[in-house]
Order: sequence, then structure tokens, then C-alpha cells
Amino acid sequence: MNQQQINSRPGIIRFPERAVKIIHVSQSQLEAITRLSDDIAEYRRAKETAAFWLDMDNKDQAEWIEDILDRLDVQKDSDVAVCILNGGTMIMINTEH
Repeated sequence: MNQQQINSRPGIIRFPERAVKIIHVSQSQLEAITRLSDDIAEYRRAKETAAFWLDMDNKDQAEWIEDILDRLDVQKDSDVAVCILNGGTMIMINTEH
């Protein structure tokens, strides 16, 4: 990657059959590394982290929480929990299992 002058974040996440590396490239750089390497299995856009939340002032975090609480309809006697993931997907989990 150094020969192509590609900017990357430090570190690699390793899995049994894959290694994941975050890089910042232009389209022409992406085309070049695709031609030069047989080891690349796929490309994916890096996910946004929660850093924006962690960098917020406590007051701003509290405002977000109040906004969410104002929009929630909580049933105290329900056996079902709902988790809203970053992508907006809802998963229902039955706590009896």
C-alpha cells in the first residue's frame, strides 16, 4: 500500500480466513490495488463509529436521551424487549426464552 501512497488507519482486525484494514483511497487508487493484489476478497465502506456521541458534552447527551424518552411508549408489564440498531432494524426479543 505504501507504493500506491494509500492512507490507512493503524491496525488490522484478523479473522480465521480474512484480515480487515481501513483505508482511505480515491477511485483510481482502488482500481490500482485491485489490479495489483489477488488477496482482496471484498470492499466495504467503513462504518461510522459512536465517537460523535462520546465527544458530546454531558448536557447534549442528556438532551438526546430526553428526546428519545419522550418518543417511547413503554409497557411495564410486557415480556418483550425491542432493540433499535444503528441501521434502523428492530429486533424483538422474548425475555421468557
